[in-house]
Amino acid sequence: KLLELAKSKLKKDAHIYIFTNWRYWHIIFPMVNSIYKVKNCLVWNKGIGSLGGGKSTNYQYWHDFILFAQAGEGRLISSDKPFPPNILEFSRVSAANRRHPTEKPVDLLKHLISNSSVENELILDPFCGSGSTLVAAEELNRRWIGIEINPIWYDVAKARILELRKNKK
Repeated sequence: KLLELAKSKLKKDAHIYIFTNWRYWHIIFPMVNSIYKVKNCLVWNKGIGSLGGGKSTNYQYWHDFILFAQAGEGRLISSDKPFPPNILEFSRVSAANRRHPTEKPVDLLKHLISNSSVENELILDPFCGSGSTLVAAEELNRRWIGIEINPIWYDVAKARILELRKNKK
């Protein structure tokens, strides 16, 4: 429902990024592709896997997928490369600095936001968690809307934005 609702509100050339992993890709892809035009699967190489001790019966995964889609015909990707790669090398947020269990690095989000928008455009994060997307948007002079149902994460995101604005002065 969220994807359908958002379509009428998005600019006709908007880019959409949805973080997921291999376990849910097969569910998310057809759902998104039925409403938007899925263009690619970006792979975020976190540079390190999840923690675990001893030997394993499984391979450790060091990446997440980012479904990249667009509304309408889409816009050109603003990149310093004519054909930007779909492998993104950004270290995950260290456990010592992580505010949220699935927190994304601000630099990764700034990279995506820079590629898909210009100053003063509006960025929407309907599941903003601890506010990393909002911080990235704020640092890049984008307007933003963050939605978070959990009051704990809402408070964390709000505190991050207030601290960022205080330090800007």
